[in-house]
Amino acid sequence: MGIGYVDGAYNRATGTRSAFDGLSDALEREGHPRMISLSGDREPEVQERLWYERMTLSPGGRKVYGYRWWQGQKWYQIHPDTVAPPRSSNHEARRSNDLKWPYNSDTLAARRAEELAPRFNITREGKNFRELWHWTHWGSLGRIETPASTGGTTTPTPAPAPSILKELEDMDKAVIVHLTVNKKTTWLLIGATVPGGYRATNAQETANAWAHIYGPSKKLKDQAELDVALREAKALAASWLAQQKKIHS
Repeated sequence: MGIGYVDGAYNRATGTRSAFDGLSDALEREGHPRMISLSGDREPEVQERLWYERMTLSPGGRKVYGYRWWQGQKWYQIHPDTVAPPRSSNHEARRSNDLKWPYNSDTLAARRAEELAPRFNITREGKNFRELWHWTHWGSLGRIETPASTGGTTTPTPAPAPSILKELEDMDKAVIVHLTVNKKTTWLLIGATVPGGYRATNAQETANAWAHIYGPSKKLKDQAELDVALREAKALAASWLAQQKKIHS
């Protein structure tokens, strides 16, 4: 069965994916849960976005969790989660996965995974910086696969509800929307500062966690409305990233 991926996670390097598949299968044969990745490869623009979200040159009165040096300047960490400087993360290098429980804590399954991991050129790299969920493959990357193109044509779509667009225009906000098709509900966290403009899930638990932070989800009437909302979110995300680059250049 190999490693599983949720919330849009992926590994494009065949060597990395094969190594994690092997480790996950070995664990399952011993009765441990399958490995599930919450975050695998990270494209350069996403790594930059996370950096600017979590680090700043001028923290002001905000809580500081630590600091890092990048491009000869001292950056202050203003988010509880750490982040590597752009172009230095093993997520960008297509080697790492951030795993779900029980491989993100000090559990029996995770300890067994650490014992088996060297067979697959994998280590629990995150132990070095208090991120037990972060595992890294150090062997050959193999072939870097290109995402499949969906092709097709673009169909004009109506604009989404004004209330959604109004909230998206605020760079500091995010909004949750959901759409149910054939009894299956998809929730999306969309906004300028969300990596890539949006994040999707089919898990009620994840949606509830988002709602606790960002407020209740807004129901969309159809796929066309969702498509336009996502397009707006992506455009705003690109604009926000460009602004951050300009501010910190």
